[in-house]
Amino acid sequence: MNKGAATGLKLSGLCVVCILLVVLAHMAVRSTLERHVLRSEIDILNELVPEKPVGTFRALDRASGGKSAIRGYYPIGVSRESPESYIVLLEGKGMAGPLKLAVHCTPEGEILGVRIEKTEEYPGRGKEVEFLEYMRKFIGTGDARPIPLRKSDLPREEADAVSGATITFRGVAQTLEKASAFVKNGRHER
Repeated sequence: MNKGAATGLKLSGLCVVCILLVVLAHMAVRSTLERHVLRSEIDILNELVPEKPVGTFRALDRASGGKSAIRGYYPIGVSRESPESYIVLLEGKGMAGPLKLAVHCTPEGEILGVRIEKTEEYPGRGKEVEFLEYMRKFIGTGDARPIPLRKSDLPREEADAVSGATITFRGVAQTLEKASAFVKNGRHER
């Protein structure tokens, strides 16, 4: 066998070993990542409604259409017949990809809290959405006060803070509007 063929075989063998190592590493890390995602959802629920009873998650058909897909919701409160609030889990579209949100709403659709489950936004171009301060502009909207859908709907200082993240802002606002309407219109009761 010539020297080139021997080198080729060695490199091929090395590639196979590397692929096997990557597969084994992925298998070892996968269950840990899945547990982290589950823990993250539990942490989010505890942040949004500390010390309140959380009902069983009710998954919905993902084919709801539009820019935001509602994955399901948790009823919050003591009474199963008429929960005091809801946490809606849904997905919207940001600048860099999907935005997974958990939205705490009253039965009237007022937004009480928002947490980001997952985002792929870039620093300086929508990544701020992960901070609680960013979401404060939406708290208390959805019922008597409309959800700001454009930067022009915000006070100037808040609109300036959104600068550079217009697409992400719009994606978050539209997703929150969908969560609010879902609860307000009683679609969770079907």
